[in-house]
Amino acid sequence: MEMKLIAIITDKEVIGKEIKFNGKYSLRTAARAIVFNSDNEIALLNAKKYKFHKLPGGGVEKGESIVNTLKRELQEEIGCKVKITKEIGKIIEIKNKYSQKQISYCSIANVLSKGNSNLTREEKENLGIGVEWIALNKAIQLLKKDKPKDYTARFIVYRDLIFLKNFKELNLK
Repeated sequence: MEMKLIAIITDKEVIGKEIKFNGKYSLRTAARAIVFNSDNEIALLNAKKYKFHKLPGGGVEKGESIVNTLKRELQEEIGCKVKITKEIGKIIEIKNKYSQKQISYCSIANVLSKGNSNLTREEKENLGIGVEWIALNKAIQLLKKDKPKDYTARFIVYRDLIFLKNFKELNLK
Protein backbone atom coordinates (compact mmCIF):
# COMPACT_ATOMS: atom_id res chain seq x y z
CA MET A 1 0.00 0.00 0.00
CA GLU A 2 1.60 3.27 -1.05
CA MET A 3 0.10 6.38 0.46
CA LYS A 4 1.17 9.99 0.14
CA LEU A 5 3.85 11.01 2.63
CA ILE A 6 2.47 13.79 4.82
CA ALA A 7 5.38 14.28 7.24
CA ILE A 8 8.56 12.87 8.73
CA ILE A 9 8.77 13.65 12.42
CA THR A 10 11.83 13.33 14.62
CA ASP A 11 12.90 14.05 18.17
CA LYS A 12 13.66 17.65 17.15
CA GLU A 13 10.00 18.39 16.29
CA VAL A 14 8.52 16.40 19.15
CA ILE A 15 10.80 17.08 22.13
CA GLY A 16 12.77 20.05 20.82
CA LYS A 17 16.18 18.41 20.50
CA GLU A 18 17.88 15.51 18.74
CA ILE A 19 18.67 12.40 20.74
CA LYS A 20 21.86 10.53 19.83
CA PHE A 21 21.14 7.55 17.60
CA ASN A 22 22.50 4.17 18.75
CA GLY A 23 22.80 1.74 15.87
CA LYS A 24 20.18 0.28 13.56
CA TYR A 25 16.49 1.20 13.48
CA SER A 26 13.78 -1.38 14.03
CA LEU A 27 10.80 -0.86 11.75
CA ARG A 28 7.22 -0.76 12.98
CA THR A 29 4.27 -0.38 10.61
CA ALA A 30 0.91 0.78 11.92
CA ALA A 31 -2.57 1.61 10.67
CA ARG A 32 -4.93 4.16 12.18
CA ALA A 33 -8.06 6.01 11.17
CA ILE A 34 -10.27 8.99 11.64
CA VAL A 35 -13.52 7.13 12.24
CA PHE A 36 -16.85 8.92 11.86
CA ASN A 37 -20.13 7.83 13.43
CA SER A 38 -23.61 8.72 12.14
CA ASP A 39 -23.53 11.98 14.17
CA ASN A 40 -20.38 13.08 12.30
CA GLU A 41 -18.29 12.66 15.45
CA ILE A 42 -14.89 10.98 15.44
CA ALA A 43 -13.52 8.34 17.77
CA LEU A 44 -10.66 9.35 20.04
CA LEU A 45 -8.99 7.18 22.62
CA ASN A 46 -8.36 8.99 25.89
CA ALA A 47 -5.29 7.65 27.72
CA LYS A 48 -6.27 9.17 31.05
CA LYS A 49 -3.24 8.02 33.06
CA TYR A 50 -0.81 9.68 30.63
CA LYS A 51 -3.09 12.65 29.88
CA PHE A 52 -3.32 12.41 26.10
CA HIS A 53 -5.72 11.50 23.29
CA LYS A 54 -5.04 9.46 20.17
CA LEU A 55 -6.63 8.11 17.04
CA PRO A 56 -7.58 4.44 17.14
CA GLY A 57 -5.27 2.00 15.41
CA GLY A 58 -2.19 -0.09 16.00
CA GLY A 59 0.61 -2.24 14.75
CA VAL A 60 0.55 -4.49 11.71
CA GLU A 61 1.05 -8.14 12.62
CA LYS A 62 3.12 -10.52 10.51
CA GLY A 63 1.31 -11.45 7.29
CA GLU A 64 -1.42 -8.86 7.83
CA SER A 65 -2.35 -6.12 5.34
CA ILE A 66 -2.78 -2.47 6.36
CA VAL A 67 -6.53 -2.71 5.68
CA ASN A 68 -6.96 -5.90 7.73
CA THR A 69 -4.89 -4.40 10.57
CA LEU A 70 -7.06 -1.31 10.57
CA LYS A 71 -10.31 -3.26 10.65
CA ARG A 72 -9.00 -5.51 13.46
CA GLU A 73 -7.68 -2.61 15.53
CA LEU A 74 -10.88 -0.58 15.18
CA GLN A 75 -12.94 -3.58 16.26
CA GLU A 76 -10.65 -4.12 19.27
CA GLU A 77 -10.21 -0.51 20.36
CA ILE A 78 -13.55 1.17 19.63
CA GLY A 79 -15.80 -1.86 19.11
CA CYS A 80 -16.80 -0.89 15.58
CA LYS A 81 -17.07 -2.57 12.23
CA VAL A 82 -16.18 0.07 9.63
CA LYS A 83 -16.09 0.88 5.98
CA ILE A 84 -12.77 2.44 4.99
CA THR A 85 -13.59 5.23 2.57
CA LYS A 86 -10.39 7.15 1.79
CA GLU A 87 -6.68 7.28 2.47
CA ILE A 88 -5.24 10.33 4.19
CA GLY A 89 -1.55 9.47 3.95
CA LYS A 90 1.40 8.27 5.97
CA ILE A 91 3.69 9.77 8.57
CA ILE A 92 7.16 8.45 9.33
CA GLU A 93 8.31 8.79 12.93
CA ILE A 94 12.01 8.52 13.74
CA LYS A 95 12.34 7.77 17.48
CA ASN A 96 16.06 7.80 18.28
CA LYS A 97 15.50 7.05 21.98
CA TYR A 98 14.23 3.59 20.98
CA SER A 99 16.10 3.26 17.66
CA GLN A 100 12.71 2.88 16.00
CA LYS A 101 11.33 4.02 12.68
CA GLN A 102 7.54 3.81 12.56
CA ILE A 103 5.39 4.27 9.49
CA SER A 104 1.77 5.09 10.31
CA TYR A 105 -0.82 4.82 7.54
CA CYS A 106 -4.01 6.79 8.17
CA SER A 107 -7.41 6.41 6.51
CA ILE A 108 -10.95 7.70 6.87
CA ALA A 109 -13.60 5.21 7.96
CA ASN A 110 -17.32 5.26 8.68
CA VAL A 111 -18.97 3.15 11.37
CA LEU A 112 -21.14 0.34 9.98
CA SER A 113 -22.03 -1.13 13.37
CA LYS A 114 -21.06 -0.61 17.01
CA GLY A 115 -20.32 -3.29 19.54
CA ASN A 116 -18.06 -3.52 22.57
CA SER A 117 -14.39 -2.70 22.48
CA ASN A 118 -11.92 -5.40 23.41
CA LEU A 119 -9.05 -3.40 24.88
CA THR A 120 -6.08 -5.27 26.30
CA ARG A 121 -5.55 -5.35 30.05
CA GLU A 122 -2.57 -3.00 29.62
CA GLU A 123 -4.64 -0.53 27.59
CA LYS A 124 -7.37 -0.47 30.24
CA GLU A 125 -5.29 -0.65 33.42
CA ASN A 126 -1.90 0.88 32.60
CA LEU A 127 -3.10 3.60 30.23
CA GLY A 128 -6.67 4.05 31.46
CA ILE A 129 -7.90 4.12 27.87
CA GLY A 130 -11.49 4.96 27.10
CA VAL A 131 -13.30 5.81 23.87
CA GLU A 132 -14.80 9.24 23.28
CA TRP A 133 -16.90 10.38 20.31
CA ILE A 134 -16.45 14.08 19.64
CA ALA A 135 -16.58 16.70 16.89
CA LEU A 136 -13.50 17.03 14.68
CA ASN A 137 -12.73 20.60 15.79
CA LYS A 138 -12.99 19.63 19.46
CA ALA A 139 -10.65 16.67 18.82
CA ILE A 140 -8.07 19.01 17.29
CA GLN A 141 -8.38 21.37 20.29
CA LEU A 142 -7.96 18.46 22.75
CA LEU A 143 -4.78 17.24 21.05
CA LYS A 144 -3.39 20.80 20.92
CA LYS A 145 -3.87 21.03 24.70
CA ASP A 146 -2.40 17.57 25.43
CA LYS A 147 1.12 17.87 26.87
CA PRO A 148 2.09 14.35 27.94
CA LYS A 149 5.50 13.88 29.55
CA ASP A 150 5.97 10.36 28.15
CA TYR A 151 8.28 10.22 25.09
CA THR A 152 6.10 7.89 22.99
CA ALA A 153 2.89 9.72 23.94
CA ARG A 154 4.41 12.99 22.73
CA PHE A 155 5.07 11.40 19.32
CA ILE A 156 1.51 10.02 19.23
CA VAL A 157 -0.08 13.41 19.93
CA TYR A 158 2.18 15.22 17.46
CA ARG A 159 1.48 12.63 14.72
CA ASP A 160 -2.27 12.41 15.23
CA LEU A 161 -2.63 16.19 15.31
CA ILE A 162 -0.94 16.30 11.90
CA PHE A 163 -3.37 13.66 10.57
CA LEU A 164 -6.41 15.56 11.91
CA LYS A 165 -5.25 18.97 10.63
CA ASN A 166 -4.36 17.48 7.24
CA PHE A 167 -7.79 15.89 6.99
CA LYS A 168 -9.53 19.14 7.94
CA GLU A 169 -7.45 21.25 5.53
CA LEU A 170 -8.04 18.90 2.61
CA ASN A 171 -11.67 18.24 3.58
CA LEU A 172 -11.14 14.62 2.62
CA LYS A 173 -14.51 13.29 3.73
